[in-house]
Amino acid sequence: MYVLGEFYWNSTVREKFKNARSLTVLSDQDENECIVVDNASLSTILVNLEQLVTLSQFTHLSYYHSQLDLLEILLDCGTNIESLNLNSTRSLKMLKENDSSKSYSKIKKLKLVDDEVLMLDNVDCLCKLFPSVKSLKVSFGIIDHVYEILPILVEKLTDINYLDIYLTSFEQFDLEPWLIFMNKLFNNFIFDYNKFHIWIWFDK
Repeated sequence: MYVLGEFYWNSTVREKFKNARSLTVLSDQDENECIVVDNASLSTILVNLEQLVTLSQFTHLSYYHSQLDLLEILLDCGTNIESLNLNSTRSLKMLKENDSSKSYSKIKKLKLVDDEVLMLDNVDCLCKLFPSVKSLKVSFGIIDHVYEILPILVEKLTDINYLDIYLTSFEQFDLEPWLIFMNKLFNNFIFDYNKFHIWIWFDK
């Protein structure tokens, strides 16, 4: 585990990361991962990080830290990042509030962690921040929220063609109304499901 903000890197450490294409940023409470952010200043963290890696090389970012300023800088500097994992739906709203014009059209694949359900008040922020998403993994508390929110996502995310939906409860899932709903929403679709997930490939 390497902690950003602790020290400057020697050539041996830098060599390990010279060809890195994926970056995972964790909080200082997380363990057993490669890069952790401590409570150092943002400038120190960035100096450490830029010594260690070339940000423009990255194509994927997993961000599990509460410091939104760092997330914004990584997205801005990581010009080739097209895949993003986020640990909080609340960060969507906070990012948009920081800069209402902010948009990351380079992001094609977005994953929100399973224990953070998407609510209606965050949908508009998601669609404006990441308007070019093609693949989306998102969680819902109940199936009624899927029926409510999915049409909005499909309408506003014009390039989307794949959804991985995690449901915290499948108690109310009924296949017959689901098929009716799918037929109204998509021209062509294939889907699969188990007791936690629904996967949908579709043309609009």
